[in-house]
Amino acid sequence: MKSFKRPAATLVASAFAIAILAAGTARAQEGAWAPGANWLSIYGGYAKSSGEGSANSGGGAGFGASHMLSRSHVNEWNVFGFHPLGFLHVTIFKQTSFGGTVRYDVLGRYANASEVEIPMTADLTRHFKWKSAPHPFLSVGGGPFYRKITGTTGDQSGVNWGYYLGGGLNMEVAPGNLLGLDVRFQRVKSINDPPNPVFGAGDLESTHWSIKLAYSRVN
Repeated sequence: MKSFKRPAATLVASAFAIAILAAGTARAQEGAWAPGANWLSIYGGYAKSSGEGSANSGGGAGFGASHMLSRSHVNEWNVFGFHPLGFLHVTIFKQTSFGGTVRYDVLGRYANASEVEIPMTADLTRHFKWKSAPHPFLSVGGGPFYRKITGTTGDQSGVNWGYYLGGGLNMEVAPGNLLGLDVRFQRVKSINDPPNPVFGAGDLESTHWSIKLAYSRVN
């Protein structure tokens, strides 16, 4: 019996060690995109409004934080021990992150007059780990957009709810350090009531878009 128990214990310990190493290797391979990874990001670049009366273009900066979600197997969901979706073999939240972003965008200027927007959004992002070094992503989000017009005789400000669709690329340049490109198309109310003497009446809803470089630190 002793000669049997010792090899059996050795096999169990070896299997356990292999499982740990395999999990560690899988996480190392996924790197910044592994479930549980936390991203802190800063952004800087171009911003513009397509609204009626808006200036040519401007720029802005921002910061954000996100968390890579754990995968969820729909067929394993249970309600009081019953699996209502047991027939549906679908995995959700694969390489998906949830977070928030705050940006400060100067959408445009006419001399001393400027149109400024501060979107504060909750973001859901799907990352794609392709074989190429840059990995693309698609994102969607929404939240309150603070907007103000200054430097005119009819300055005004307000908060409206807006949403965006976005996408871009991220590339790991060193362990835990990423450089990326972030593009957003945002839809938000931008009417000026009463009409502004410089920026005009604005639009009931307009498209604001941005192209920004991004740096992310991951842990």
